[in-house]
Amino acid sequence: MQIEALVDDQQDLHSFTIAGKAYPDALIQFTGPAFLPDPLMPSDDPRTSGRYHVRADEQGNFQMELPKGKFFQAGEIMKGTSMIHGKAASTSVTVQDVVAPQAPALGEIKDQDAAFTGQAEARTTVSILNAKQQEVAQAKADATGNFSVSIPTQNKPLVPYQEYTAMATDAAGNESLTSESQTV
Repeated sequence: MQIEALVDDQQDLHSFTIAGKAYPDALIQFTGPAFLPDPLMPSDDPRTSGRYHVRADEQGNFQMELPKGKFFQAGEIMKGTSMIHGKAASTSVTVQDVVAPQAPALGEIKDQDAAFTGQAEARTTVSILNAKQQEVAQAKADATGNFSVSIPTQNKPLVPYQEYTAMATDAAGNESLTSESQTV
């Protein structure tokens, strides 16, 4: 049994549809997020009493949509079990994080500041970029999204009228757009 990759991008079919391949005509049951509907399809095998979500077609293809308005979240685990002729096959997939963080908000910058500060998605790595889009420094945003990136000694004091932006990168490597620029 195989389940196609699941993602957290709500614009992607795989963020609200479970699809894959199993033995032809196999009954399939899913376990995972609490919002999955209850399986209602009874088994047609007298040896098993379980209930199932879908049946694979003659080629073994299956598909099930989540309830309207429900979407997978990055890191959730979806398990599928297919059953046919008293034999079971199972597999699990983890929902992939494919959505970039929102652009950070870089705070006001003064020439004597010790750090660049602002807001970003929680626990992302925030990079401070100069006007040439070269990284000057980086640090992690905390659990509430606040960040404070120390200004390297070689850049102190900051040169007046220079522009800086911030960019956030999440644990999956997705990069945000750059923030609005701030001028020293």
